[in-house]
Amino acid sequence: EQLEKQVPQISYVKSYYGLIDYIKRAYKHLEEGEIKTSRIQSLLDLITSRKIFSQFYSQNFKRSIVYVKSTSTKNTQETIDQINELAMMYKGQFEYQVQGFTTLRTFVLQELIENFLLSFGVSLFLVFLTFFWLFKSVVWALLALIPNILPLIFIGGILGWSGFTVDSNLVLMICVCLGIAVDDTIHFLYTLKKQTAQTMKEKLKLTFEKTSKALLGTTLIFTLSFPCFFLADLKIFYFAGGFIILSLIFALAADLFLLPAIFSLKRS
Repeated sequence: EQLEKQVPQISYVKSYYGLIDYIKRAYKHLEEGEIKTSRIQSLLDLITSRKIFSQFYSQNFKRSIVYVKSTSTKNTQETIDQINELAMMYKGQFEYQVQGFTTLRTFVLQELIENFLLSFGVSLFLVFLTFFWLFKSVVWALLALIPNILPLIFIGGILGWSGFTVDSNLVLMICVCLGIAVDDTIHFLYTLKKQTAQTMKEKLKLTFEKTSKALLGTTLIFTLSFPCFFLADLKIFYFAGGFIILSLIFALAADLFLLPAIFSLKRS
């Protein structure tokens, strides 16, 4: 009752009695006597010898199954923490252990997110080295990262503002979107680097005229490839498709508007 009242994410709790109590309840329609006692003992012996339900029931073990409203990583971890806090109030009166698929899933997703952050940082560093190798300039390499990071931050902000939880599959999409966005940035800046005009604004104007149609065309092709995800029955697929489409659109806008604006502040 306290679990249901004090842990908001729990929809209801189903408790199971100890094994003997459970068997007695199954035979509650029989009158007390030798027949009922023999049947209970017979069934108990059968279950014990066959080790049926050995992981769930014993003579001194009572088990409760908690049904949660949401299985997202964040909500699951909050629920486990709240159950642990409630259990600490009765420390010494009983032993408890959180089990089930959701705990394993939460652990895996937490490890995945932590490893993703490391991998994403390494990816950004490698992208920076690639920009530096292409343009032979630390400033150019740093400025080139901006239009590729901002779309992901912006979309992440939208997801956070809307209250949508990013699952593990969507986390992996970030690396895919980063790779596609970097491709447009390289096209634009490599063309800009080869321009021989006198001022940066003239170089940007020529670069924009030469690359804008190509960038728009490639982004359009990529964008039109993902609406088929919306036909899927699993929501993770159409969320992934929408995530990539938004990333491509924002990345294109950053490359065509933000990137020229940043480099227009440079003299050469």
